[in-house]
Amino acid sequence: MAFVPGYQNDVFISYAHADNEVDVFGGAWVDKLAKYLGIALKQRLGRGDEVKIFFDSKRLRANHHLDEILQNVRGSAVFLAIGSPSYINRQWTRDELAAFIETSNDPRRLFAVERLPLDPGDRYPDPLNDYYRINFWQRDPADDIPLTVTQQLNSDLYYVLLQKLAEQIRSQLVAMRKQGAAPPLSPIAVPTTPQAPAEETAVAPPPPAPAPAMMHPAAPEPVPAAPAYAPAPEEAAPGGPAADENVKTVMIAQVTEDLEADREQLVSYLDQCGIPNLPTDFYPQGSADFKAAVEQDLAKSDLFVQLLGRTSGRRPRDMPEGYLAAQYQLAEAAGRRILQWRSPDLVADDVADEAHRAFLFGEKVAAIGFESFKAQIRKLATEPPPKPEPVVEDFDDAPIFINADATDQSVAEALFEKMRNQKVPVMLSQPYGDAKDVRQDLERSWRECGSVVLIYGAAKNFWVRNQIMLYNKLKRDRDRPPRKFKILNCPPAEKPPLGIALPEVDEIDARAGLSPELVDSVVLDLAS
Repeated sequence: MAFVPGYQNDVFISYAHADNEVDVFGGAWVDKLAKYLGIALKQRLGRGDEVKIFFDSKRLRANHHLDEILQNVRGSAVFLAIGSPSYINRQWTRDELAAFIETSNDPRRLFAVERLPLDPGDRYPDPLNDYYRINFWQRDPADDIPLTVTQQLNSDLYYVLLQKLAEQIRSQLVAMRKQGAAPPLSPIAVPTTPQAPAEETAVAPPPPAPAPAMMHPAAPEPVPAAPAYAPAPEEAAPGGPAADENVKTVMIAQVTEDLEADREQLVSYLDQCGIPNLPTDFYPQGSADFKAAVEQDLAKSDLFVQLLGRTSGRRPRDMPEGYLAAQYQLAEAAGRRILQWRSPDLVADDVADEAHRAFLFGEKVAAIGFESFKAQIRKLATEPPPKPEPVVEDFDDAPIFINADATDQSVAEALFEKMRNQKVPVMLSQPYGDAKDVRQDLERSWRECGSVVLIYGAAKNFWVRNQIMLYNKLKRDRDRPPRKFKILNCPPAEKPPLGIALPEVDEIDARAGLSPELVDSVVLDLAS
């Protein structure tokens, strides 16, 4: 009994038998994938006795059991193709794909992995060619040849890719089980865009950094009757940083196959930090639908992050600029802040594509360690918004503050009378009274005055120094500094120097005496 009601099988695995030959380790690659995928699905679904995977391990002769196999194709909830050069060169695999397309009306039921890449110019049969494929291969950095990811040689990456595939299939199976019955038998739409000649594809100028479509591994369960793309929920997980309205949403661009493990690591890191990230589901195939879905996510995002590798990725027929380039251009058009990264070990001479090389080594691309780049994203995503520009007060009517110790009060009062008679806004410090009231009045005067004149006559130099330091502390509370700050150095002439200087403070030497002319010039200077 299958997990999804109304179906004979939950998963049909379609592959070329050449991809399941016993390797040097004594194992068959597709056999192992089918086995571990079945285990992962049972664990994720919690229904180990109900999950049914159809995997034909026989070497079929011409038409032997072919009808039986096609019957299992039509009776399967999802179809998983094992892509490779052998897959596109076998008629049986084409027949299996065609049989599934004839009976399925939901493109989300079609899944694919790629064991080895195709040669340039080769294509998968429609609609598989333009579908998202999880690449179970990576390029050898020394010899630049594709190598299949295996459990023996690449256990960590193999596990990540396998779990990613299992989670995608699990989401679809759960959605179909909730629906409760098999959908009507109608075919998946196959693109009708004519295939471009191989020569034309080869000479087309490659735009920067395209790559295959991606999905977030922890995607929400899709509803079969809904569109192929489900937007991310807006609410954040309770308790984490994402609950803070200041936390920004990060959109992570698609990557080429050599960076998929890095992208998954970044998604996991942001999830652990409570930073919301997109996309959370499949993007639909087809240029118009794909770009519309990207624009939806960009509208919900604050930062656009793009990981760049040595290769530029594939370009579907209906999107010659490629998936990654399309996302980048849309992010620019949306005015999002863009963070790009490449490995500092990447050498320009190793990148054959000239356009991609120029993109990789652009001024905006950070060539730093990946951990440092992740930390930079976290900092930008969680830092509070900049403080609004302070409202600049009009200081034209703000009074001039004359500050003096009790020992210099006579000088301060004479200066005060001179300014008041000339209708200049002015206020005089009050050194007498309750200590608390004196302090509060002094601090308010320092914060709200338009200009300052500080009297240094008979007062002790420590008192004047303390007044300067108090101003230096309180000026942080002002919207802007005073227009002018003057120290009036009055008699007696013999006294200790202040030994303190601030760039905005000017000292007027009046130790020889305060003549009427000097007082007039001080008042004119402060009032102007």
